[in-house]
Amino acid sequence: MPRRSKRNHRDERPTITVYADASLEGFGFWSPEVKRGFYGDLPDETLSDDINFMEYYAVVNAISWASKRLNPGEHLRVYTDSKNTVDKFNGGRAGSEYDGLAGAVGNLVDEARILISVKHIPRSENTIADRLSRGNPDLDYIRNLKPDLEIYRYNVSRQ
Repeated sequence: MPRRSKRNHRDERPTITVYADASLEGFGFWSPEVKRGFYGDLPDETLSDDINFMEYYAVVNAISWASKRLNPGEHLRVYTDSKNTVDKFNGGRAGSEYDGLAGAVGNLVDEARILISVKHIPRSENTIADRLSRGNPDLDYIRNLKPDLEIYRYNVSRQ
């Protein structure tokens, strides 16, 4: 699991907030502060029916993107509607299939010297990330919800 600072940062005001979600078709995330949203494909090696892994993968990609936009010591908060993913990031047990992603997050956090927290929100409050996670997201619908949001396809290999 990601390494954490000894400082209690879970209740601190974050520098950047990101909302993340996944579906059986893809993943998506967006940041209200940066006014950007992303949607992407799931990796080929993912089990097509393991939504918990996909939700975790969405949060990892959100952290990867945001870690490049923060200065050392700044705080990233990621919201997800997956309690399973929140538990894994907050000290819960994850299976060996998560080892590679967990190690990557730990390295990102250590290299960027940032603080992260992952919190749960109800699905009803994660509408934009949910829509972005669809294989062919309805961009007009999303733009009606958030007109100032710039939306891009997220290419994992280039991040």
